[in-house]
Amino acid sequence: MEMKQTSLINRLMYKGMEKAIAKSCGGKVDYENPNFKMLMMSASDNPMKTMPLFSPDVMTEELSAFFVDAANGHLLKGLIKMLRKK
Repeated sequence: MEMKQTSLINRLMYKGMEKAIAKSCGGKVDYENPNFKMLMMSASDNPMKTMPLFSPDVMTEELSAFFVDAANGHLLKGLIKMLRKK
């Protein structure tokens, strides 16, 4: 998540990942917990386009394409793609 410093969408996505992973590791964000830290590192190092492979029911391909476009500054283009569902 190199872009989390510059993109609001990526910051929100990172916080959502933190909360989701924290649920499975005791309920709180704890970077001292090695399991939590390992899961965060592996989840945040994956490209956003691969997110639907890990959780297709939550993150669809259209939604991941929207996040990629929005993070690159093309919010309207990403929204149109997501609504069209190519």
